Amino acid sequence: MPKSVRKDSGINPVLDPIRAPAPRDAPVPLAPSASANPRPTANPRSTTNPATGPVIAGLTRVALPNIDAIIEQPPRRRSSIMASGFTGQDVPRIGKVSEAKDPQECEARFIAKCRACCTIYDLADTTRDQPGKEMKRATLQELCDLLRSTRGILSEPLYPELIHLVAVNAFRSLPPLNPNIIPEFDPVAEAEEPAMEVAWPHLQLVYNVFLSMLESPDFNAQLAVQYIDHTFVLQLLQLFDSEDPRERDLLKAIIHRMYGKLLMLRTYIRKQFNNIFYRVIYEVGRHQGLAEILEILGSIINGFVVPLREEHRLCLLKVLLPLHKVAGLVQFHPQLAYCMVQYLEKDPNLSADLLHHFLRLWPKTDGAKEVMFLNELEELLDVLEPEQFAKIMVPVFSQLALSASSPHFQIGERALFFFGNDYIRGLMKNHSAVLFPILYPVLYKISTGHWNKSTQSLAYHTLRMMMEIDQRTFDRCINIHSAKSVEEKDAAERRRHFELMQKVYRIAQRSPMYPQLAKSLNIRPPSMEDYVDRRNVSMKYENWKVTEDELKTRESQTAIDRPNCERNDLLGGRRRSMSAPVTQSAAPPTQMASVTNPLTGSPKPSLPLQSILNGTVSGLKSSNTAVPAVTVAPSNPEKKKSEDSQSLAQSSLKSAFSSLTRKTSGSADKSKK
Repeated sequence: MPKSVRKDSGINPVLDPIRAPAPRDAPVPLAPSASANPRPTANPRSTTNPATGPVIAGLTRVALPNIDAIIEQPPRRRSSIMASGFTGQDVPRIGKVSEAKDPQECEARFIAKCRACCTIYDLADTTRDQPGKEMKRATLQELCDLLRSTRGILSEPLYPELIHLVAVNAFRSLPPLNPNIIPEFDPVAEAEEPAMEVAWPHLQLVYNVFLSMLESPDFNAQLAVQYIDHTFVLQLLQLFDSEDPRERDLLKAIIHRMYGKLLMLRTYIRKQFNNIFYRVIYEVGRHQGLAEILEILGSIINGFVVPLREEHRLCLLKVLLPLHKVAGLVQFHPQLAYCMVQYLEKDPNLSADLLHHFLRLWPKTDGAKEVMFLNELEELLDVLEPEQFAKIMVPVFSQLALSASSPHFQIGERALFFFGNDYIRGLMKNHSAVLFPILYPVLYKISTGHWNKSTQSLAYHTLRMMMEIDQRTFDRCINIHSAKSVEEKDAAERRRHFELMQKVYRIAQRSPMYPQLAKSLNIRPPSMEDYVDRRNVSMKYENWKVTEDELKTRESQTAIDRPNCERNDLLGGRRRSMSAPVTQSAAPPTQMASVTNPLTGSPKPSLPLQSILNGTVSGLKSSNTAVPAVTVAPSNPEKKKSEDSQSLAQSSLKSAFSSLTRKTSGSADKSKK
């Protein structure tokens, strides 16, 4: 029998069926349609609840309410101003300050109104304390108007009261953002409007009162700095992380006025700016007020004294440049680019270091970020002096060529738009001999093979512009590119032939006669050095100052001094060796008459596999080809026997390779069939 609910538990199963605990051996509640007992009222222990229907003690079957209707989804971000202990107290009615008869009474009323405005109301609840909220708003507006229009109103006793008013109303802990949302990749967060501060009607007036105090002609920085200390500045800077853009704009104006008038706090403000940047770069990765802070920093950089101090140089290299690595760069990139341009305008000697570090941070996979980098690079080149351009033109235009060849058409078009800039065209004209060889191969490839028609058209117009700037250098670029294209095709053909010979060598190694023949004839594997064309075409055009006549003279002299091919020398040596014996000392290097055997270490006649196959495998197709023989003139009768054995080995080599070739061709025919 199920145990009954204890009387002293404080839970009535009839009145509170949701929180009533079911016994351990109670059955699982079923749906009304699947209930085994359709008449629960027959049980004398059952009761009836008009809200939820019949309830049986021990067998609680209730219709659970909709949980989604009870649990409301919380908003994305709440207001930071919450109800405090002062909520509900009315602002005392104080006469207007302008109606005071003497300065003491005016000052007393002003202080009383400042203290009355320290009352905090919960503006999220629009049904409570409406008269007090309206009275506070009117009082704050009156204080703001007095500070702006009345001369001599700002006396020494008012400074602590106004600072306390700002601290009580503005300083609060901001709720944290969702760490799973990255602004750059979250389309939902970008589509939504930012969460506005609920207490903004009062908060805006508080900021205006403080800003009016800073802009007042009666403002005394020596008195204000006694109350505006480092703690006050730090808490004020922390409010830049607010999600409300209206609050960030007012904070930007306030910090700018403080930096201009409170000279003693300038170093501390810059230090706290750097701390915020460091935290974004190395810890959290984002901040709501980076754009506003960078805008303030841009105006600060504009006022730096030349030459720059080491502190300001470190701020550029250690803070501003690493900010390009932040994921949410799109939120503050225009302000960051403005700061970089201001640094270059202040000190042009920073151009080389700045651009070298900037190119190291170039994005590789993010197309939108690369477009932003291209925009910033053009702004930096616009303020670059011609003397500094020569130091960084090669890496900069190499990166431009790489971006122009990108398959992403937006990146390619943005990189090609650089050459429509008049100032950049002037820089290119002064250094065409260096920049044209970097750009021409890429632009030629884009104009002939890019998938986007507009990118092809831009590349074609850029080539025409280069031809108009320097026709002679452009023609040389065409000749060099054509020669390199031929050279690349020849290299590919040599590589293909080398891989084919490697396959033949591997097939020859499978023969059982290969070890004996390789040891006696010193057959070595094919090497890529045997297929290297020693007439390097690119070496002809190394010196740009060589004229066409001198180039033709050098080519003719090279053709006279050098043989056409090393293979001709080898074949000529073979013919001479077949006709008459050659002494060992007179043998040319191309015949390889005496080479150290890599297997035994002793000097033996060595033949490359290609020369042997040229005389054996290829000779099978033409019956007139003979096996090459490398002979050495005998100096005594004992060497005559070695010559006979060598000729016997060569004849056996020919027969072995003939049989191997027949087997290989027979297997190839079978595989084709």
